[in-house]
Amino acid sequence: MINEFLIPQGFKDEVTFDAYVEHEYKSKIIDYFRLNGFDLVKTPLIEFKNNENTNNFLIEVKKNENQLRIRNDITPQIIRLVSSRLKNQKRPLKLCYYGEVVRKHGTMLRPERQFLQVGAETIGEKNVDADIEIIDIAYKSLSLVGVQNITIELSSRIFLEKLFSKLINKSNKYKLEELIRKKELDNCLKLIEPQNKEFIKNIFLCTGNFSKVNSYFDSLCIDNETTAEIKNIRKIVSKLVLNKKDDLYFDFCEIDEKTIIMV
Repeated sequence: MINEFLIPQGFKDEVTFDAYVEHEYKSKIIDYFRLNGFDLVKTPLIEFKNNENTNNFLIEVKKNENQLRIRNDITPQIIRLVSSRLKNQKRPLKLCYYGEVVRKHGTMLRPERQFLQVGAETIGEKNVDADIEIIDIAYKSLSLVGVQNITIELSSRIFLEKLFSKLINKSNKYKLEELIRKKELDNCLKLIEPQNKEFIKNIFLCTGNFSKVNSYFDSLCIDNETTAEIKNIRKIVSKLVLNKKDDLYFDFCEIDEKTIIMV
């Protein structure tokens, strides 16, 4: 008799209507990406392990063989692909993809360890218009399949990098990063010099909905680089057209630069 409980925690058989919905949504989103000029690519489920890999399932191999892992994120595979097989292709490259990813550990918010990832990337274009296109196409693709109450979260690494470059005691950088992740402003202020305190306060103040934080953005314009970044951010906001129930959220305290669309 086959044991139906052989499936480990975080994995499941999908035998409900959800399987059909996932397939339909994935197909509509990929079709929408392709209609907007994104080429579909497919990357392998298994690849060689490297030192940057985390939260991976590793595959047992023979001694002296290169260790293998099951992918936990397709985005790094796209980076590898465009840096190798597609390195001579004309830029910018516009690629889309989908596939299953598997993670060793789930999280409190997402206990599943296997799920479908769908995405699109523009490579080799530094103009802010490329960021606008990616955000807009991701937002519209979710709206296309009926997703509501969408929050787009935007961040930028530039402001924290500027703060870290101004630190006199560079050994505090890693401690400071951890405190910033935890949003512990008071403890951050204990680690930095007086001349940098106002800047980190302003970075924290720029966390929230755009209508709330827009007035604080000018306080981050301390040189040409940060001024240009704020200009780009405001251009992104001006070009995005959101439904009334959807929202735009900023958080410059994110250690890793990102754009997230939450539903």
